[in-house]
Amino acid sequence: MFPVSHNSDPGDRNRAIRYWKPGDGTPGVVKTAVVLFLIAAIGLLASGAMMWTAHRPVVEDADHMAYIETLSSNMRWVGSVQVIAAVVIALLIPGLVRGNGRRRRWLMIATAVVMGFTLVGWVFNVGGLEQPLLALAMALGALAMYRPAVRTFFGETPSELEG
Repeated sequence: MFPVSHNSDPGDRNRAIRYWKPGDGTPGVVKTAVVLFLIAAIGLLASGAMMWTAHRPVVEDADHMAYIETLSSNMRWVGSVQVIAAVVIALLIPGLVRGNGRRRRWLMIATAVVMGFTLVGWVFNVGGLEQPLLALAMALGALAMYRPAVRTFFGETPSELEG
């Protein structure tokens, strides 16, 4: 949990990283990331669709109607980004299972963008309680796909401080 200097005991089993080796199959943390991203993609799609189809009331007060129109526009923007991101995430997930490092990077970029829109939308009361939960699922998925033990699965080499 805390940073350790490179001269710590290399024989400590608690600090040992078991890197993926060819023939090991898909690592468990990658499968966990896939499940989290699938849940997030389905949630983003549902949330975006609800934002687009939400009933917008019509009121007599011009100021209140302007507020409703502004909120409606913001909901459509956030909903559009969420629907597009859900499709992009769903298209990038197979590359994650195959160990494609470039797809993992694109998935991380898409995750960062949609998490920003989702959380900003939640802070400004554009979305409901599902917004931070979707961001949490994506953050946990991103954490799982960037664990040190799966670097070799995605074609990277272990860090000199880790191995």
